[in-house]
Amino acid sequence: MAFPYTYSGVLSVLGKFLLRCGWKRSALSFFLLAFSLCFAGCDRQLQILPGTVAVINGRDISLRELEAQRIMLFADTGEGDLEEEVLRKQYTDALRQILVQEIVRTHMRKQGITLPTGAVEKQEELIRSDYPVGAFEEMLVEMNLSLDIWRSMLERRLLVEHFVNKELRSEVSIPAGEVEEYYKAHAAEFITAEQWHYVEITGVAKTDVEQVRNTFSSVEDALASQKQLGATLREIRMGKDRLPEDVRKELALLEPGKGSPVKNEGGSFRAFILLERLPPTEFTPAEVYKRVEQVLAEKKLQGLFTSWIQKQIKKTDMTLAGPLAASLMQNVQTEVK
Repeated sequence: MAFPYTYSGVLSVLGKFLLRCGWKRSALSFFLLAFSLCFAGCDRQLQILPGTVAVINGRDISLRELEAQRIMLFADTGEGDLEEEVLRKQYTDALRQILVQEIVRTHMRKQGITLPTGAVEKQEELIRSDYPVGAFEEMLVEMNLSLDIWRSMLERRLLVEHFVNKELRSEVSIPAGEVEEYYKAHAAEFITAEQWHYVEITGVAKTDVEQVRNTFSSVEDALASQKQLGATLREIRMGKDRLPEDVRKELALLEPGKGSPVKNEGGSFRAFILLERLPPTEFTPAEVYKRVEQVLAEKKLQGLFTSWIQKQIKKTDMTLAGPLAASLMQNVQTEVK
């Protein structure tokens, strides 16, 4: 499970840090301020390279990198015409995430800790396997991301996860009493609602979606078919009560093994195949213990990571660069008009 290192606790800590570094709360002030700020060593004169928006522990953070981080962080929200305040918050959150990653990167470099050989390549291969041939590259083009910068962001994310698993997870212990106490307070969460198991097929061409749906015989065969067709297949198992209303209505009309009509979803096409409906079930004691232990462990990891960030921030050298303030402001104003 990927460690959620951008949770509110860490963002709160980093928010205070950025304010101390001169990141004011007024809209778009990051692009208006020209300064050189930070903690230990920040009074030294830095030569800011063109295109640099910040320097963190000696590493230049380019506008291109910050923009890429913003795009990835808010990929599900769409671009369009963004409100000034929304755009400012997105850039702030993107910088915060980069700051977290750079703090971890600096620590790991000093400790001589590296990612296992081939970790980035293996994860990239896994991600690419979810896309039809050529669709991954198309996604990068649509998001205006180069493959190199995407790989760089992937590596930074994996570094954080590796750090958490290697240095923090061993510090977490879950007494049996805590598990029992949590279960008593959340017993209803361990009875699963009726589960609907289905396949979602999407694609830019209606004929491709129809062909995958019509020739569907098993999930394995369909996954193989999507490699040759411009369609994407996702196998989903979800509680009936958690399904989006439009999806639930379409699936409710289907018998297991049957497919829904292909619908236009604003530029792409979508169809469903219902595989099965599973009745409500209650977790076994072993499953309960494992699930509760996992939930409590993640909460404790978040607390440990937040505390660790607080300590590392005191040793972090960060400068926010202002030479590009005018042009950045103009670009942002153009984007939000």
